[in-house]
Amino acid sequence: MERSKKVIYLLVYWYIYSGLLKYFGIDSKIIDYVPDLFAIYLGCLFIRKQTDVKISSLVGRPIQLLFFFFIFTGFISGFINQANPISVLWGAHFYFCYLFLLMAMLKCFEPEDVLKLRKILIQGLVVNMVAVLIEVLVLDINGDPLGGTFWGNANGYTFMVPCLFLLTAEYYHDGVTKELFYFCLAVMVFFAIAGEVKIVYFTLPIIIYSIYVFQKDFNYKHIFILIVGFLLIIPFYQYFMKYWYEKEYVEKVFTTEYIEKETSSKGFGGDFNRSTSIEQSMVFLLKDPVSMVIGHGFGASSTSSLFVSDFAQKHQRLVYQYFSPSYLLAEVGWTGFLLFLLVHVFLLLLFYRWYRDYKDDDVMRYWSSIGVCSVLIQFLFIWFNNHPVINNYPMVILWGLIFIAVKYRLLEIEEGREETEVM
Repeated sequence: MERSKKVIYLLVYWYIYSGLLKYFGIDSKIIDYVPDLFAIYLGCLFIRKQTDVKISSLVGRPIQLLFFFFIFTGFISGFINQANPISVLWGAHFYFCYLFLLMAMLKCFEPEDVLKLRKILIQGLVVNMVAVLIEVLVLDINGDPLGGTFWGNANGYTFMVPCLFLLTAEYYHDGVTKELFYFCLAVMVFFAIAGEVKIVYFTLPIIIYSIYVFQKDFNYKHIFILIVGFLLIIPFYQYFMKYWYEKEYVEKVFTTEYIEKETSSKGFGGDFNRSTSIEQSMVFLLKDPVSMVIGHGFGASSTSSLFVSDFAQKHQRLVYQYFSPSYLLAEVGWTGFLLFLLVHVFLLLLFYRWYRDYKDDDVMRYWSSIGVCSVLIQFLFIWFNNHPVINNYPMVILWGLIFIAVKYRLLEIEEGREETEVM
């Protein structure tokens, strides 16, 4: 068990800091696969030791069954479509890696690990913020390459979001200083502007305020404040973006026409984009009843140059792989896509049930509110890009922390203990 715990921490540290290798001229795709190797090793440890991790009582039987049928759909579709077995395994490995990591955390982690890993993630966020400042102000790095300790802005933001949930919750409970909290927020806004990560403009206030709403007693005044905040934040971003970009570009970024272009068929990669990926999948990818129901099998959306499938190679110019809906529809059809969404729906319901049933317990409200808000943001990510499929380690780690914290807090409640070890 100690070995598994060490591997988990190695995976986390590697995920956060391996991007620093770019400063030493090391740029290899193998670096991206190291977390997968750690996760697969964790799975091998469980298989070799025949470790039984009973998570039904915590995660719930519906989520387990939905996940099982999702995996089954991907494999049976690959078999029916006579897909390359290697590409099928490659397409499935993402989900198994997340599962192995989650199982290892549930089996090995104790209350002190919850606090330790939370501290590691928040520290990683702070280091990443400092690295972002260095890249922009010293190295003159902007746009897509800007990631701080990560390779690019998309990977950087994927890590920032789960950490922001923890940082915000800690701020509201006096776990971090006001100076540190506002420093991170300021650099995130700076990152959004310099890195052109437009989703930050909207998700940043949503995350901060949603955690506040769930941590406090909800009332309709919160909705009014959120609306006012959105009205004020657009001119705020416009003002500061003018220091990096031409005035014409800044002004058009926030126009209806530009937003339509960036989210419709007129934008990214021809006909496929965030708001058209489902519609275009029906036209170009799911042309017969079988593919409509179960897709073309795991690996059909692979972006790997080593494990690319015939289907992905044939349709790669459509860039459907960059958006979760079209990525999943190509691999597992409507059956798998709906199962994937239902896993998240039931996860949301589980977190909300904990929030509703234990609302008066500060610890349960702390962790369950993070869970509810993180799943809601995950739905936005599913629409925005393919990271909920191919790069979901940060969110899985966050959910693992929530499960472990809730597990031990429920034991404390059963024992009648008011003090806690998981907050």
